[in-house]
Amino acid sequence: MWRSPVQRTARLAVAHVGARRCITSWSELRERQKSYCDDVAHSLAHQTIIPARLSPADLNALVLRSLDAVQEAVWNAKAKKDDPDSDAKPSKKKKDNSDGDGGDGGDGGGDDDGNGFFDGNTWNLFWAAAFCVIAIPLAWSYTQDTRAPEMETSWQSFKETLLGSDAVDRLVVVNGQYVEIYLAGSPMTLAHWFSVANTEEFEQRLQEAYLMKGISSSRWHTVKYTSRLEPNGVLQNIPTVAYVAVFLVVAEHLYKSRRGGGMGGPGGGQNPFNMTQMKSAQVQKNLKIGFKDVAGQGEAKQEIMEFVSFLQNPERFTRLGAKVPNGAILMGPPGTGKTLLAKAVAGESKVPFLSVCGSDFVEMFVGVGPGRIRSLFKQARKHERCIIYIDEIDAIARPRGNGINTGGNDERENTLNALLVEMDGFEKSQGHVIVLASTNVAPDQLDRALLRPGRFDRQIHIEKPELKERLEIFKLHLSPLSLQSREAMEACERERAEKLKADGIDDIFTVEREDPTEDELKALMPSNVETKNDLLVIHRFAERLAHLSPGFVGADIANVCNEGALITAREKREAVGLDQLEKAMDRVIGGIEKRSRVLSDFEKKVVAYHEAGHAIVGWFLKYADPLMKISIIPRGSAALGYAQYLPKETAISTATQLLDRICVLLGGRVSELIHFGHLSTGASDDLQKVTQIAYSQVSQLSMYPGGGHLSFPLPGQAGAQTQKPYSDEVAALFDDEAKNIVDSAFKRTRDLLEEKADEVKRVAEHLLKHEVITRDDFIKIVGPRPFVEGVGTHPDDDTVYAALQSPVHDPAQKE
Repeated sequence: MWRSPVQRTARLAVAHVGARRCITSWSELRERQKSYCDDVAHSLAHQTIIPARLSPADLNALVLRSLDAVQEAVWNAKAKKDDPDSDAKPSKKKKDNSDGDGGDGGDGGGDDDGNGFFDGNTWNLFWAAAFCVIAIPLAWSYTQDTRAPEMETSWQSFKETLLGSDAVDRLVVVNGQYVEIYLAGSPMTLAHWFSVANTEEFEQRLQEAYLMKGISSSRWHTVKYTSRLEPNGVLQNIPTVAYVAVFLVVAEHLYKSRRGGGMGGPGGGQNPFNMTQMKSAQVQKNLKIGFKDVAGQGEAKQEIMEFVSFLQNPERFTRLGAKVPNGAILMGPPGTGKTLLAKAVAGESKVPFLSVCGSDFVEMFVGVGPGRIRSLFKQARKHERCIIYIDEIDAIARPRGNGINTGGNDERENTLNALLVEMDGFEKSQGHVIVLASTNVAPDQLDRALLRPGRFDRQIHIEKPELKERLEIFKLHLSPLSLQSREAMEACERERAEKLKADGIDDIFTVEREDPTEDELKALMPSNVETKNDLLVIHRFAERLAHLSPGFVGADIANVCNEGALITAREKREAVGLDQLEKAMDRVIGGIEKRSRVLSDFEKKVVAYHEAGHAIVGWFLKYADPLMKISIIPRGSAALGYAQYLPKETAISTATQLLDRICVLLGGRVSELIHFGHLSTGASDDLQKVTQIAYSQVSQLSMYPGGGHLSFPLPGQAGAQTQKPYSDEVAALFDDEAKNIVDSAFKRTRDLLEEKADEVKRVAEHLLKHEVITRDDFIKIVGPRPFVEGVGTHPDDDTVYAALQSPVHDPAQKE
């Protein structure tokens, strides 16, 4: 049946495509296919055994027989696997049922148990691949024009050289358009060809040529006529159509495979041809999160707790004529707990919580955003009471009418319009659906129509936590950790206190004060927090860490506690101590230590004197931030040195305080200049900060003589215009005044460091030897700082500890 080389090659090619699925192991694949793979690949690549001409019917029959043979081989292999002792072929009934009801194998394919060789979708892919390997090469071969350009000749040349010659076997007229010349001895080899106008003209000219040359009729060449499908016919489009069909089959297979595990609906997955249907919002019911899980943010909780009352008992307000607010927008820096606060509202209210992201409404297709807004509110209206939470709403809520008329901008505005209508318009949501949203941008960067009363009635600003709030957040995140025992903590404190006393140093954190009682410790803990740790240990650890982390948000604090636990596990310790938590603090602030970064001795010396210059200037200037630690161990991606300061949390800064900050930033650069006589690139980040402070003083804050009390935003900041809103003369004045400020600070810094050159040298040498200097080491080297720092570091200043020991106002406890 499969004796011809063409048929054998076709069968082997198809078998090669499905070999990995037909054969149960790689070893069996090698045994059965190794002798054929090279032959198949060579045959298909060079088309050496595919006949030059096949009729469409023969081509179709060849492909179908090839595929049928491979399918039969698959069934035989499967039957042999199910019953190794049976050599019988599967019955016709089984073959017919192969497309019937399968198990889990696919859509109508596979075995009864769904574990067959091919399921329905796999068979589709197999047939598509087989069609590509067999039908496309054969069709390509069939449609190729075998008339090579170098074989072309002319009628005149043929008449003069080959007409009547015994070397010519026959002439073949193809489609009445050209004549093929086949030579004797090789009847299958095409030697030359030439074009003719039509069959009648060719016959007439050929007969005239015979007569003119006196060639007898017995020597006239045999002439045959044939019709062929030209390459520019139907078959030429078969490869393109086939590849498109394969793509659609694969796309359908992938789409069906996604439907079982997606999030788009009952079947999962998103239909790419139904773009207006967004994936269903995540509906969370019976949330276990409450206000007890939100540490700090007392004012924000107080303001948002009214929404809980609206949802639980709306009649209490409506009977007085009050309207339930439509929603609130939470504004604040990243990591301050906006999403957690929104979940707490839903958890306390015991209502469904529908959460989406602003970017879910943004697509490349027109009309998708508004459709998804309507779909979201339609889903919300199915619940009697619920909360819609839109995270990062600034993705669709930027101000309209900014003069940018791009298609994407128009689509975003249409999405915003749909949201405005749903919240307070003709299509206003009925029932008790409250919309909460969060954003990191300033209110002036959101559309004013969205922020007006009737839509987002309240704007709740969530700022970075202050000292008392950080203390509460640290207690919340330290409670689940396995901390040191009270005895171990007190032993570490005694050891440290004795060492400092021997050195004559007053410890910043051992100001004489009484520890809170057990009842006071419980009152100072966040509400409903259960812990197996000693409350005094939690309080002491949280007190010190809160003091060391100005500017940290809730996410940073959670990260510090988690990193502390990871460092403890890495060091194979049994409990988390303060040392591990302080290491975690250093890692969060400065990045991971890069001890693998190799610096030359000269580079280390430059870095040491640079950091020593910063530290000495800050130590002897009154309004500079207190120093806590210096290190010349590289951290992060670029920092070669690292210094930790303890800034005082103030709401305003004076010109004198800003000048001291500039001097501290210039300290490293001036120290390099004094001790090495040249400058380096190590101060690049310092100079950027100096430039920003100086230009802010003159352009935004008008802190210079004759400033005129005008304020202009810096280029690149929010509110800055494309064109400067001031003249070139004013810009030149800004440049001059900023330069004067920096020059004055530079001179002041140089005078101080020249006076304290010995102290700089001692600090730098200690850094080169030990790589790290703590505050205690610095006091031993340089002496105590001669200022009341306002952060609890001086015996005359204990306001910080009084604030730490006062209970935090929590409206949730009052309720």
